Amino acid sequence: MPLCSFVDSHWNGEYFANRNKWPSLDMFRAEFMGEQWGIVPELLSYGHFRTCLAYALIHDVSVRGQILGDLPIRSKIWKIFDDFDINRAKFYPYWSNSSFVKSSNPAAKVSFYKSEKGIILIVSNLTDKDIKTELNWNFSGLGFQPVSVVPVQLPRSFQCRRKETEDNLFDKEKVLLSDSKMSLRIQRRNFRMILLTEKK
Repeated sequence: MPLCSFVDSHWNGEYFANRNKWPSLDMFRAEFMGEQWGIVPELLSYGHFRTCLAYALIHDVSVRGQILGDLPIRSKIWKIFDDFDINRAKFYPYWSNSSFVKSSNPAAKVSFYKSEKGIILIVSNLTDKDIKTELNWNFSGLGFQPVSVVPVQLPRSFQCRRKETEDNLFDKEKVLLSDSKMSLRIQRRNFRMILLTEKK
């Protein structure tokens, strides 16, 4: 651990992605988040990039990008984070945000960031089947009234080593908000990112 004072970030996770064996959520929180050491964590990905993002983003963890293949999707996420002033945002993880949002499907893991620019919502499906869920929001508890709900359409991630593309079939589906409720579908081993903004 003394060596950690000389590093800017720590990389972890290649043994999961390489073998297609994914950690439990308890294990991910204990090993990959880095908060207990105060060092920025980065999850390594050598394939299944969107699955790595599905795990990482709901834990406020970055996935270390590669030069080829996944850079377009990472660049778009970085741009969204910059536009929403992510460094000043508060993170509400799925294990402690039930006062503000509830999912009808326990398989849908919901985390979000809130800043003065709005909310970045991340909903991950870590199961082997496509799922649907309804989110019930307590916007008044957040002091937030959304007027715009925009699903993020991310580009395909081409995994050069595996010679395959990864896509989310539901990225282009509209997400409607009615009476503080929204319904959405999430592809297996994948995630959705949705932006909520309010009128200033």
